[in-house]
Amino acid sequence: MLGSISETLIFFFLGVITITTEHEWNWGYILFTLLFAFLWRGLGKQRGRECVLVLTQIINPFRTIPFNMKDQFGLAYGGLRGAVSFALAFTLPDHIGRKKLFITATIAIILFTVFLQ
Repeated sequence: MLGSISETLIFFFLGVITITTEHEWNWGYILFTLLFAFLWRGLGKQRGRECVLVLTQIINPFRTIPFNMKDQFGLAYGGLRGAVSFALAFTLPDHIGRKKLFITATIAIILFTVFLQ
């Protein structure tokens, strides 16, 4: 129940941000992100949940805070859903120069996958 409430609140916040915030548009970046999301989603469906475990082992050396087994299980079980990906993009530090672009691309992908798929 808490997960559903949290996801609902994040989607509400996503709607407010979508309407009230100035976005940074880069059509090439957004289209390539959509393309790679489709490709990766297709690979992930065929490989199953073990794909997450392999990928986290690949990216852990490059992360400041590596994924532990509990994090990996959560990602494998629940997946990276729209509300979670928006929350991750929105909480990026402000010193990242293209933060607005990442948020815009995340919103575009969420809207595309929710309404057009």
